[in-house]
Amino acid sequence: MEMLFAKTLTETDVQKRLSIPFTCLKDFEFHGSNSAQLRVEDQNGSIWSFALSTRKNGHPKPIFSGGWRQFVRCGHLCEGDRVEFYKDTKENGFYRIQVQRCIKLFGKKCWVALPLDQRRVNFEEGTEAAAAAEAEAKEEESKKNT
Repeated sequence: MEMLFAKTLTETDVQKRLSIPFTCLKDFEFHGSNSAQLRVEDQNGSIWSFALSTRKNGHPKPIFSGGWRQFVRCGHLCEGDRVEFYKDTKENGFYRIQVQRCIKLFGKKCWVALPLDQRRVNFEEGTEAAAAAEAEAKEEESKKNT
């Protein structure tokens, strides 16, 4: 397992897309395109599909967009949380993500693994199960707001 990057999430990372370091581009296979679909396993063993894309012209600015927002919602991630992204060196084309939150314990700050929503298991974006999970999340959100 090789760590590709660790990042403390910003407001943009949580609300729109995750910007990733340019130096990580060499660790992804684009097959002549400016986008790729990645299979990513979280710390619970759930599989996610993230769309990685870069700009066609100028500075590439790699980002995770498709699938990322669903991951943020299901994991209840917020600004200040930290993600660590790994490349599995044994399984080609497979990646892992871990999420941490900073808490105070006896007056000292420490990072702890953030338990992700256990209800979401192996949903691929675009499937009926993913759509049902997203509808359920929206319904829960609207209940909280009323």
